[in-house]
Amino acid sequence: MRQSLKRRALDWAARTPPGVWMRKRLRSRSRHLSVLAYHGVDDGDAFDTQLDLITADYHPVSLDEVRAAAKGAALPSKAVLVTFDDGERSVLENAIPRMQRRGVPGVAFVVAGVLDTDSPWWWEEAMWCAEHGASLGRDETPYQLTRRLSRLPDDERRRSLDVLRAQTTHPCPRHPQLRSDELEQIRSAGIEVGNHSWSHPNLECCAAPVVRDEITRAQARLTDLLGEAPTSIAYPNGGHDARVVEVVAELGFELAFLFDHDVVPLPLSQPLRVSRLRIAAEASPERLDLMLTGAHSTLLRVQERVRPRLST
Repeated sequence: MRQSLKRRALDWAARTPPGVWMRKRLRSRSRHLSVLAYHGVDDGDAFDTQLDLITADYHPVSLDEVRAAAKGAALPSKAVLVTFDDGERSVLENAIPRMQRRGVPGVAFVVAGVLDTDSPWWWEEAMWCAEHGASLGRDETPYQLTRRLSRLPDDERRRSLDVLRAQTTHPCPRHPQLRSDELEQIRSAGIEVGNHSWSHPNLECCAAPVVRDEITRAQARLTDLLGEAPTSIAYPNGGHDARVVEVVAELGFELAFLFDHDVVPLPLSQPLRVSRLRIAAEASPERLDLMLTGAHSTLLRVQERVRPRLST
């Protein structure tokens, strides 16, 4: 509820005359790369509105252009790269046709281990179990439990999930995932396919052998299906550390993406730590505009600095 109120307040502020002036001013001075990080796209009409803004006031770029920028090439002003995490079916069904009609390129980061299955995501299972009475002995909401699990050492997360499953009499509903042959359909629409690990753990919480296995297993399967190795990866949940980056570099990835809700300063100097802006297809065009200008990230940083002072 608190987050929803913040978003509504921000949307309102962005629509006021000072907010409109600020967005136009910042947009005209944009000299950075904005990488949008979506997950599913359930509301196609809202996504249409966002694409209208991106194509009218910004410059959509491809992953090839970002790769070139990492090697010294210039990007156009107001450059925007559209990305999707996990490989949700709604991206194939609702987002990609709309992007294809407008000629907007993008990247879909796919969790290779769930292809051709109807397996729910592990966090969906955790949430389902908590909503149906399972717990790990703490007084916490399903959302809080899932967030805590994502930050645990990976072996502990897996054991905790087994405990939750054992307490639940009703299994989590199935989640139809992408099929292997649909990856080529995605690519033929101008959307590149990237690596998003084998099972979507938080890689910085994994032991070193698990980090390597998660990335290499996914890379092997995607290479087999695509006929070529993906050159980009998105760290699940943005989780990474020096060990993870070292493996990614060793395996020859050219670009690796975070989930830190920030814009990318140009020239692009850290190709294995490329910032992205978290966005939902339902977000208002005013909020999207604030994100693309970099203003939203700045406001969040100011908020984080002020909050500790207000609490003392």
